[in-house]
Amino acid sequence: MWIDEPLTRAAEYPSGRFTVYDTETREYVPVKGAKIRVHNIIKWATAYTDQDGYYTIGKKYRTNVHYAMIFQNLKGFKIWGNWAMFAPANHNMRFKSNSGYSDDFDTNSNAWDWATINNAAYDYYNFCSQEGISLPPQNLTIWCYRDFVKSGMAWMIPRIEHLSLHISIYDLLQLHVGLSLGPLRYLLPDIFVFPGNQRSSYTLYETTLHELSHASHFSVVGTDYWNKYINYIANSYLNYKSPYASENIEHSGICAVGEMWGYAMGYIYQYEKYKDGVSKEDSYPGYDYYFHPDILWDIYRDSYLDKGEIYRCLTKDVTDVPKLRNKMTALYPDKAVDLEFIFARYGEYDGMGYWRFKNATNTPKYIHVSGNCRTNFSETYISNRLDVDKNPNLINFGYLVMPDETVIIDSLAYNGRRQYDFYDILNVEEIAPSSIFIADENGLILESATLDGSIKLFTKCGSWTEVAGSKSRTWTFSYTGEKNLPIIKQ
Repeated sequence: MWIDEPLTRAAEYPSGRFTVYDTETREYVPVKGAKIRVHNIIKWATAYTDQDGYYTIGKKYRTNVHYAMIFQNLKGFKIWGNWAMFAPANHNMRFKSNSGYSDDFDTNSNAWDWATINNAAYDYYNFCSQEGISLPPQNLTIWCYRDFVKSGMAWMIPRIEHLSLHISIYDLLQLHVGLSLGPLRYLLPDIFVFPGNQRSSYTLYETTLHELSHASHFSVVGTDYWNKYINYIANSYLNYKSPYASENIEHSGICAVGEMWGYAMGYIYQYEKYKDGVSKEDSYPGYDYYFHPDILWDIYRDSYLDKGEIYRCLTKDVTDVPKLRNKMTALYPDKAVDLEFIFARYGEYDGMGYWRFKNATNTPKYIHVSGNCRTNFSETYISNRLDVDKNPNLINFGYLVMPDETVIIDSLAYNGRRQYDFYDILNVEEIAPSSIFIADENGLILESATLDGSIKLFTKCGSWTEVAGSKSRTWTFSYTGEKNLPIIKQ
């Protein structure tokens, strides 16, 4: 142990730095907030690494000391590893110099996945403080369980009062033991993270933040909600060998809300770390089950709500997707129309309203829409137009609508809280401010309106019809183009 060193050498404070290899950035990054323990059998001391991976022990030693990294983070979570529930993951580094020791953990190191999960969790705790999201429960435990395919679970079983889940560890982990959950449930972790065989910082970061997002959800909804949540997953798995097999199982709505949040946040955080954020062109990168994480992804991507604002909607009364939609539109009424449209885009709505334009004349017409309307047609350049620079009554671009052809100008989601009716669509308050122009084949404007929610749209140059279905409603304006009618509003 003494390495044949003289006992009279100077006493020193051991210090150093620890890093772990990031397989995505291909560089070594600091191990953050991990406990470093040293001892010479007689004297023991600990310190935590800082955000740059550096540590300094607060006691002096004259002899070589034994170094170990203990994955009990200063942020308040523990990572279980080689000793499971009996102790945090422990990476022993043997006796080294009393002046300090540093190391870089590559993918062959026993500490690689522990350090990678540690860093992801450390980041998440910082994000919670910055973004208005509740921290996971105190003393959170994460079991890095290696002998399983890449996935994770935030079952929070030790924290659930009056647990009614009846499932064996064999069913839970596909282990070859039949351990009842009963009183031994307190020996389980809050979260499982399964790294799988592929050592990928990119995927492990997403998995860890997905599960920690669930833990924050648990912090606000409590144990009764979570008991229903994990019962759904257990029943789905036992009956269908899939955790999200059917929306016909009891409490599927709770699972839908929870997994929408978990999947969306996991990928959003992953993109923000490794792809410089979520851009307007980025579609949801994951897989859709019966629920649609795309909804929350799109809401965040399009800057309607930030993470903390979405999190405010995840209260214990939100037990299905329609209630999540209604909670969002109630908390953020100025964003209600846009939010409802995103839910409707993925089929989560009570009804859908379609505003259509029909060319009821016998000659082609161009239609040009700008502003808040969500047109589903592509405008074309009007090649035979007059000189638009000299005539303000011309348009450059438009969609050519042939006689008797109909195009959809906008789609409006409606539900129990917002019932769109015929008068609404005439005033088009929901899509204001927008502008619409109807022009002839040369681009000369025949009719126009600025939609500000106060003007009935084109009531003197055509007629409106309304057709209502069980889950849809269509308003069609048939443009007849009577002559010598004034333009409603330039």
